[in-house]
Amino acid sequence: MNTLAARMDQEDERRFVGRTRELALVDEVLAGRSPTNVLVVHGPGGIGKSTLLRQVRRQAERAGWETRAIDGRDGLPTTTELEERLGGEETDQGRLVLLDTYERMTSLGPQLRGRVLPGLPDRSLIVIAQRGNPDPGWLQGGWERVTRALPLAPVTGEEARALLARDGVTDDRTSSDLMAWAGGSPLALTLGAAAARDRGAWGIGGLDAHVELADLLVQRLTESELDPSHLDVITVAALARRVDAALLADVLPGVDGVRAEAWLRSRTFAEGRGTWVTLHDLVRTALRAQARAERTEREHELRRRIAEHVYRRINAGETGLLPDLAELVDNESLRWAIPGEGPSDLRIDDAVPEDLDDVPALVTHRGVGEWLAATKAIVRDLPRCIVVARDEDDRLCGMCIAIPVRDAPAAVERDPMLRGWLAHSRANHPDGNALLWRDSLDLTEGHGTSESRVLPLLNTAAIQRSGLPNPRWSYLPIDPANAAAVEFAANVGAVHLPELDVIYDTKVQQCHLLDHGPGGMFAGYRGAVYAELGLTPPPVDADADAGASTEVTADTVKEALRTLDRPLELARSPLARGQTVAERAATVRDLLAAATEGAFGDAPAERLLHDVIVQRYLGPPTTHEQTAERLHVSRSTYFRHLGVAVDRVAAYALLSLRDG
Repeated sequence: MNTLAARMDQEDERRFVGRTRELALVDEVLAGRSPTNVLVVHGPGGIGKSTLLRQVRRQAERAGWETRAIDGRDGLPTTTELEERLGGEETDQGRLVLLDTYERMTSLGPQLRGRVLPGLPDRSLIVIAQRGNPDPGWLQGGWERVTRALPLAPVTGEEARALLARDGVTDDRTSSDLMAWAGGSPLALTLGAAAARDRGAWGIGGLDAHVELADLLVQRLTESELDPSHLDVITVAALARRVDAALLADVLPGVDGVRAEAWLRSRTFAEGRGTWVTLHDLVRTALRAQARAERTEREHELRRRIAEHVYRRINAGETGLLPDLAELVDNESLRWAIPGEGPSDLRIDDAVPEDLDDVPALVTHRGVGEWLAATKAIVRDLPRCIVVARDEDDRLCGMCIAIPVRDAPAAVERDPMLRGWLAHSRANHPDGNALLWRDSLDLTEGHGTSESRVLPLLNTAAIQRSGLPNPRWSYLPIDPANAAAVEFAANVGAVHLPELDVIYDTKVQQCHLLDHGPGGMFAGYRGAVYAELGLTPPPVDADADAGASTEVTADTVKEALRTLDRPLELARSPLARGQTVAERAATVRDLLAAATEGAFGDAPAERLLHDVIVQRYLGPPTTHEQTAERLHVSRSTYFRHLGVAVDRVAAYALLSLRDG
């Protein structure tokens, strides 16, 4: 007798696509050709773990195996219930045990490994589906000999197209758009296909144009791991490229940054990258779209605060955060060429002259005659100024040549394009704080569109190699036939200088001059974020930029004392010296430590003043009350001595700076 459950199961199997490698492994186990008894299938939400488990069950049942299953979403069984549900009488059949959403029942691991699973028949296969990596218990105590971890890879290429075709999406453009957006998530592909069918096309804007889809994705991908008390924390993590404790504490006053970062690290949809934490791409995209639709004003304010925080850190020496600032710009035509993070399948590399041979895209975009000869000369004579992008097969995907005017070698004066640009810059910008962008080429199908994945990666590397901390001027090569390049130049306010245009093999290469403003490139990108939010950025001369000539007063020293445990604040202090945040913060600490040792004498009253500063500021963090108690003085005596001691340290530090 056919039942509704059987009909639903048949439809579920009909819709199943791909995972041939994983199912082949299961076949080996079912046929007795593999020593594996435990498969730990793991991957982020939406990657298809539960779908795979259902197909494994059908495959096992057809092979004559019996099935037992527990889903962590249904609540935790007791040890006795585990034994009853998974064990039972001996059987000649193989026994398949499915443990889905295992991340919700990891506390049962010791009981499973110690009491329940060892009593199963020898022909048993336990398949565990969870978000994180297998816990250590499955990789020790003998379990490592029968356990295999099986990470689920993203669904891409022909498998992704087959999944979309199954759901009625067959035209190439919509399929490509959905595949790029979904990032290999079967759940996202399925939901995106449904949205495309409902509206006739996927359209422009992705999740921002499908807010109901964003809500559903957030619900499915994060399940019960979010709560209202962390709403701002998760929103900041969705808006920022990555977060750390310092960013969270600065952007969200009153929030303990260390605890907030630890909470994020404990989510299954987040991952640590050194000292940073980032959300899985699809979760981040869905949360960001949800915030923009449902908390627009708050989203704007948080994005502004993130931009300010990142901008200050860049100016304090963390120039590697430039992609983090650019990430906050939404306008696709702007993000087409500003610095950013490239895809994981591309890498930056040095160039060799042979790179320019037999690349059809170069012929299409630039020609091969005079341009090719001049470019090979640049590659040979100025290797540090050229970066290329290669894919996993080592194919050339992009090339960028950017020359700093300040250190331009003589070879630049021989280049047909650069010699005119160099002369113009030297005549008009004598400080040399300009970059000559001779070429920035995407050699993939993304060329000429706002969807280039190559240019942000190339341009980031070129800026970092240039040796200019914060360029004020950029000479941009604009191909008038490249619509994306023309739109970018117009949107950033670059001015066409026709007298500096160059013709290569009948192809026109225009020169557009971009003035990033008094605050240089960094302030320019911050300004782009503010402009999108309808705001005016703070004046550049009010910023505590690295290297800015700000008057140092006693209040400057006192403020540094108050922020001695916050490296970012110290690095922004006018007292700081050096390039990196760590270097600049260390110079301030050294100055204040030396001033504390030199400002007081040896008399008992002098030593008390010295100890007040040491206990309050230079030692472990403490409250005023705790410091007074440690020094065995009354609260009023403590505050009176603290005021005198701080004034003495400030005066001594100022004298040291004047005499140094």
